Amino acid sequence: MGIKKISQIHKGVLKMTKKTVISLIYVGFTLGFILGVVLTAIISTVAIADDNLHLCTTGFLNAVGNPLSAFLIHSFVCGTLGTIMFLSALIYEIDNLELLPATIVHFIVNAGSFYLTAFSLRWFSTVQKKAICTSFIMFVVMYSCIWFFQYLSYKSQVNEINKKLTIKRSAEIQKG
Repeated sequence: MGIKKISQIHKGVLKMTKKTVISLIYVGFTLGFILGVVLTAIISTVAIADDNLHLCTTGFLNAVGNPLSAFLIHSFVCGTLGTIMFLSALIYEIDNLELLPATIVHFIVNAGSFYLTAFSLRWFSTVQKKAICTSFIMFVVMYSCIWFFQYLSYKSQVNEINKKLTIKRSAEIQKG
């Protein structure tokens, strides 16, 4: 990618207000924190099945050594994952980037962030091929569903705007 193309993409970025970016960070971190903690607690507690609540995986707890530290690190990392996933949606705000390349970049950023988090927090290890494949399939299905419903939502908004513009133009022509 040449300097000219990078410059065009930079000029094509929709200017986001600080308030919008801060909102994305806040919501992303909060949802990432909540989902990460709740899902990990449910999955770890069910998987270990020793009548105790487990707030992170045994592997991560053993690596950190202290339950409170493990929980705090786990919570922060999950929140950070949520933040990255929410902020990565800004890729779609680049005016000169078509939908397919934007989706590919968005998918790679999110999948990469998810796996970096999963391996770091020991949700599964790099040698658990079945777990890696299963989680990838689940990630693709969830990503595709979310993407599809977002696409339908945006398409509906565009259709509504176009409808209002058509009505406005018709009214202006009749006044003519």
